Amino acid sequence: KTMSDQPPSWKKSLTQSTRSAKIREIASTLASLDGSNEAAKMVLAMNFEAIVHDKAKNFDDYVKRISKRMTKMKATYKPTPAPDPAAPDPPTAAEIAPAPDGDPTERDILARHGDTLRYIARRGAKAVRILGGKLPDVAARKASAEQHAERLR
Repeated sequence: KTMSDQPPSWKKSLTQSTRSAKIREIASTLASLDGSNEAAKMVLAMNFEAIVHDKAKNFDDYVKRISKRMTKMKATYKPTPAPDPAAPDPPTAAEIAPAPDGDPTERDILARHGDTLRYIARRGAKAVRILGGKLPDVAARKASAEQHAERLR
């Protein structure tokens, strides 16, 4: 068949108002999942619709793909938990300064670093990564180890 013998592409017959309605529908669905507003999800919805539009073989496939994805998303979406308002903020560099000379007691350590320790206990590995670069003794040990490794090469 030649190009002139083929029927017009379904994409050409799809009006912008139809596509815009689908985009609004997608944005509304996305917003309802996490409680945000529709406008906040508009760019995501436009990108999603454009991908589906490009991959769809015909209008029915276009509608089916969007519907299927939205149904799957509604069924599997798990919102991220809101941050605990009672959890303390990450400590500042001044709050995690090295201990003074001498052998501190457990009470001294808790008094000086209790908030930091509670923060680490609540946030786990992520807190260690965040705080690791702020602790002067950790940074110094890392630099020392890197220098030692360099000398061994």
